[in-house]
Amino acid sequence: MTQMTRIFNILNLRNQRHLCLKNNQTESYEFMPYFALFEITLHQNK
Repeated sequence: MTQMTRIFNILNLRNQRHLCLKNNQTESYEFMPYFALFEITLHQNK
């Protein structure tokens, strides 16, 4: 559960940064792998 919380925190921080730098295209691509990581972890915990 602590791993899930840590990933949620990472997603939160990345999302805030993403919103701040919304006009920067590279940030969008950099942000994507965190969703992939989150999906993988979510399926592993089931």
